[in-house]
Amino acid sequence: QRWLLGAGENFGTTVTDEDLESSEGRKVIALNLDDTDDDSIPEYYESNDGPQKFDTTRSFIHEVVHALTHLQDKEDSNPRGPVVEYTNIILKEMGHAAPPRIAYEFSN
Repeated sequence: QRWLLGAGENFGTTVTDEDLESSEGRKVIALNLDDTDDDSIPEYYESNDGPQKFDTTRSFIHEVVHALTHLQDKEDSNPRGPVVEYTNIILKEMGHAAPPRIAYEFSN
């Protein structure tokens, strides 16, 4: 089945049945690649080095992992969840300099 790539939207991927219903059955990966978008509040993730600002690479890989695996973010037995785990592994293999994400939820 084909995936639609939505640009200029909030990051997200249709994974759950509710997602598919709200997108009228279309599988969508939505990305906002506009680094100058002042309307969006910067998002942060928790790392062992303290809060880190999400970058486009991490966000993109995270959404692609959703699309490829059909996994959801949260898992009761793992504070990171499988998508964050896979994203951390992929980014490390790519040589991405930012520290790994240690939890799905960010607590200020």
